[in-house]
Amino acid sequence: KKASILEAIIKEYLKHNNPIGSNELSMKLEFDISASTIRLYFKELSNEGALKQTHISGGRIPTIQAMSEYWRQKIDTSKELVIDDFERFKSIIKNSGLYCVVKFDDNNRLKEVIEVSNRYLILVFDECEVVIEHHPKVKILLEEFLGLGIEQLKEIVSTLGLEDVATKLGQTIIKDRLYMEGLINLLKIIEKDKEVGSRFLKPSIIDYIDDGLYFNDIVPNGYMAIKREAFIEDESAKMLCLGQLFYDYEDFFKQIGG
Repeated sequence: KKASILEAIIKEYLKHNNPIGSNELSMKLEFDISASTIRLYFKELSNEGALKQTHISGGRIPTIQAMSEYWRQKIDTSKELVIDDFERFKSIIKNSGLYCVVKFDDNNRLKEVIEVSNRYLILVFDECEVVIEHHPKVKILLEEFLGLGIEQLKEIVSTLGLEDVATKLGQTIIKDRLYMEGLINLLKIIEKDKEVGSRFLKPSIIDYIDDGLYFNDIVPNGYMAIKREAFIEDESAKMLCLGQLFYDYEDFFKQIGG
């Protein structure tokens, strides 16, 4: 019952952003329980750090601790988010109060390495071709990376010291396809915590953190970041959203895809 009471308070607070009292909550619960018994649970949950009162005679609201645990249980970032209508998605983001970055994956992958007259190698990608000087060892090496995206391939050959090849690939790479929305919301976050919030100004952060939920470790207190994979109109993408803990993320994900 205690867990049900806490979940009911959280859901009500996400809907209306108002404290809820024992009498009001007793009418909303699916099981019979008196207001006096609910107040006992309120006290216990408050002692555990899950609820707090805004003032002595007022109702309860969930704490940051309770909301963090709630979202850990409710949001499954291992599940790919499927978004069929990108325009509708963008409209929802604009009105959400969140800061979101979407980066579409590099679909320009290496399909074939063709040797020409022992003089050139043609690297055939999905969307282009790149000509480099022939070298037997380089050909064997590149054939090990068939199916790899051009950006990843550039990083690998650069690490291996093949700077001429890396330069050629770099000249061919199309600029990242990024969608960003809610910059004003991000600036408000930075005002609260400049050091922590500023790291999200660089969209490249989406490439350096794993899928999952992030709280005080990389975001300001009272906020949450969500990184997860998405499939948008038949294209793979990465999505990173940042917003207040008390935003209704369950409803948000239902609206945009699931």
